[in-house]
Formats: sequence, structure tokens, C-alpha cells
Amino acid sequence: MIRHSSTHTRANRLAAIASARARSLGPATGFPRAGSLRARSAGTGWWLLLLLLAGLIGWSGSAKAGAILDPEVLFLGDSSCAAPPGCPVYGSEVNGVGASSLTITENGSGQPTLANPLLLIVGIPNTTGALSLPGITLSAGIGVAGGPDVYPTTTTKWDSNGYAGAYTAGFKGSVYDFVGLQDSGSASESFTNWSAAELAVNGITANRFGIGVYSLTGTGMTGDGSVTVDFASALPVGTFAVAYGCETGGTDSNGACSPGGNVFGTPFTQSAMVTTGGRVPPQSIPDPGSLVLLATSLGLLKGTAPWRARRKGKSSH
Repeated sequence: MIRHSSTHTRANRLAAIASARARSLGPATGFPRAGSLRARSAGTGWWLLLLLLAGLIGWSGSAKAGAILDPEVLFLGDSSCAAPPGCPVYGSEVNGVGASSLTITENGSGQPTLANPLLLIVGIPNTTGALSLPGITLSAGIGVAGGPDVYPTTTTKWDSNGYAGAYTAGFKGSVYDFVGLQDSGSASESFTNWSAAELAVNGITANRFGIGVYSLTGTGMTGDGSVTVDFASALPVGTFAVAYGCETGGTDSNGACSPGGNVFGTPFTQSAMVTTGGRVPPQSIPDPGSLVLLATSLGLLKGTAPWRARRKGKSSH
């Protein structure tokens, strides 16, 4: 038996493959001949490729009009950890800050200048009733609790004092959705994530977060720029903080983000949480439904007391 060299064998195999491929190709086109199974399948592949390219082109066009830039562009930390990777306290996520100060950084050189106002949103665990937000001073510009709602919302979500309501597990969207802001691409700022981090880091079972909104104007926030916010009184331990802004070029004459404007937010990984320095809030607040159920149960028990007394009196005769 004659053994061919491995090189010879490989050459024969390649020649056979090339010959088979040539029979399936049309003349000088490189496309499969019409009518064959391979032609139909390959033709389908070409159409899928063309559709995919068309979709990518369409997506890139809509992305320019639909305007959500890097959601991590607004980073929150303290003065010693004012830029990524920050000082995470929950695995590699959430930056620990003190109770009296935090810094907002627009991460990335070349990022656009943001319009007025830049919003600072805080969530204080297990609050009861409306918030009384402390005053703030800024390293640049002016900050107030509340302020006009200039962003496109269906309803104004915060009052003149900045209180936006109690954020609970019953609301399924992000905190940005809760206060009525245009989606910032930061859906990770959810009650589920906040409450899980709260329990792991501070040992607090959060049933709700009282949400407050500050308006910051004249900060000149732009790429790699930052503003430090000092609070007149300490925030409670466990307070979350995120930011929200709108690109200057994406505003209309009223100062609100237009539907196609670029909006910027803070993802969960780059949000801030107060871990030291403030008062510790209640470890948990009973759910209102649970309180109603408890009151009803006590009422029923109270109603059975006279019946039990009468029954005891009859049995003693």
C-alpha cells in the first residue's frame, strides 16, 4: 500500500473542497448558483446580513436623536474619592460618604456642559411623613431644596420644599421614574438595590425611602468638572444620593430637556450612601397595611372579651 505524505493529502483535500465550491458558485461572482439548497440558504444569510446592517444604521440614527449618553457620567463620592473607582462599600458598588458633604463629578473629559439646574436626589431610609431637608452650600453656584420643575414630566413630583414622596417596593421603576424624570438610562437605581445595600452595609431594613430633590444652579458642570455639596445639618446614616442633568445643547427656550435632549444620571454602582457621621434612622418601619391588620386583630380580641366573661360566669353556676 502506498502512503501519501501528509502535505500531499492535505493538498488533495483542499483541491476537492475548492472544486466542490466552484461547482456551487456562479461565474465570477462568488455568489451561490440559483436553485441549489446551498444557494437558498446562503441567499438567506446574505439577506439577514443586509437586514442586520440596516438595523444597526437605523439604531445609530435613533441613538443620536434619542439621546442617552454614558449613564455613569455623574459620579458621587466624597472629596477623597471624587472620581471612579471611588470608595465602594457594597462589594464594588456604591460609594461611602460622610453625613455632611459629598462631591458630584461629571466623569470624562470632553463631556458636555450641563444645563441649569443640576439635580441632586436624596433618599432617606424609613422616614415618616414629609421630609425637612437641610440647607446646602456649593463650592460653585447656588443650591436650594425643591426649586422649579423644569424637566419634562407628566406631573410635578416634588413640592416647594423638595419633598417627592415615599419610595417603596410597590413602585417598580427607578428613583428617577419615581420623581417623574425622563429616563436617564440608570434603571439600576431601584428600591430593590437600595434596600439590599442598606441592609448589607448599615444593617437597616428599609421599608421606604423619603425622597428629596435639590436644584443646583450656576455650577458650570462640564467634563471632568465637579461640585462639592455641604449640608447645613448631617444627613441620616443610610441616605442614598444620585444626580441628574441635561446637556446644554439639548434644552429648549424654557430650560427643560427637549424630548431629544441628552440626559445624564448616576448608576447604582456610582451612587453615594452615607455610612458615617449622621444619626441612625429606625431599623425598620411597620408597613401601614400591617398596622391596619394589627389594629383590626386587637379590635376583634377586644370584642370577644365580654363574651368570654359571660361564658365564664355561666360556667361557675
